[in-house]
Amino acid sequence: MADQLATPAASRSGGSPPALRVEGLRKTYEDGFTAVAGLDLEIPDGAFFGLLGPNGAGKTTLIGSVCNIVRPTAGALSVFGHDHRSRQARRLLGLAAQEINVDRFLSIRQILIYHAGYHGIGRKAAARRADEPLALFRLDDKADVRAYELSGGMQRRLVLARAQSPRIALQRRLLLLPGAESQDYAEQIDDILALLAGTYHSPEGVEAHVVPGEGADVEVWILGSSGGQSAAVAGRNGLRFAANYHVSPATVLEAVEGYRSFFQPSEFLDKPYVSVSADVVVAEDDATARALATGYGPWVRSIRTAEGAIEYPTPEEARAHPWTDEDRALVQDRLDTQFVGSPGRVADQLEQLQEATGADELLITTITHDHTDRVRSYELLAEEWRRRGHSFQSS
Repeated sequence: MADQLATPAASRSGGSPPALRVEGLRKTYEDGFTAVAGLDLEIPDGAFFGLLGPNGAGKTTLIGSVCNIVRPTAGALSVFGHDHRSRQARRLLGLAAQEINVDRFLSIRQILIYHAGYHGIGRKAAARRADEPLALFRLDDKADVRAYELSGGMQRRLVLARAQSPRIALQRRLLLLPGAESQDYAEQIDDILALLAGTYHSPEGVEAHVVPGEGADVEVWILGSSGGQSAAVAGRNGLRFAANYHVSPATVLEAVEGYRSFFQPSEFLDKPYVSVSADVVVAEDDATARALATGYGPWVRSIRTAEGAIEYPTPEEARAHPWTDEDRALVQDRLDTQFVGSPGRVADQLEQLQEATGADELLITTITHDHTDRVRSYELLAEEWRRRGHSFQSS
């Protein structure tokens, strides 16, 4: 067994609760490896605390347990007096991952505005408030620079700025009506499942029923782009998981691996079930398909610049679009991972995606300016997919 984190518990003092309290934390993985064995730890409010230890000492497991990424085998954790699993605690936590996992083609300001949306802050409000973290982390002079152009140290500052959950939580409280409180995502899913099953009771014990819906034979899916909360909620509830490769291609493997690591058998599934999405454009030949897909770049750019999605352009309008190097860098990952070409070429790429992700099924989307071209793309791909002995379902 690896060396363990071993820190004597700090004395319990009066006044405000500690920022973090860990009591008897133990984590033993399925293979029998114990990463953390009976850890007690207390970090007071306002303190800076560093974890030092050799590889395998349990540092990552401790952080994962606090942030609800790892499920402890035993023990109790609290954040400012709140159980670490509660929505109050989650709002007070900010996680800066070891890896630099920001969208490298967005500017710093765009990244902060985009991620504020995950916390219920509208785009206009987030844009007005973006200057505060930019100034706090001394990134204001780089606000409009793409993340990939930053030095390693500045990218780390950006990750920390994005992780400011206490400030984001304060903004949410200021923006919401007095007394209003948004619900934790995991609790929302629990409520949906209970309403469908007809077993819902409010915290006060009041029953509620939904019509139509209760007793409906529907499949509940969770859509996610990373191995974070969506993957964890889907896995822990034994639900089906859809990884959106067509939106975040760089994180699709992280998403499906995270979901599978969290999965627990349920009344819905006895093993993980994954769907992976992909954008495709298929035509009789590669040249025709590339022409039909010309509008994809300007359309994605309009979304990623936070200007708002434009009407999908015709090939002629797209070819007339004045591209800058920054524009191309902003959308290059989406262009590189869109599958465009003849039926055989696209089917080859989809088979590679399915093999890499271990997907049980693929969800195909096609967008072209002309609806007839879109329908024809689906027809050609379905014919080729069937010819290769694969099954398919249209919707």
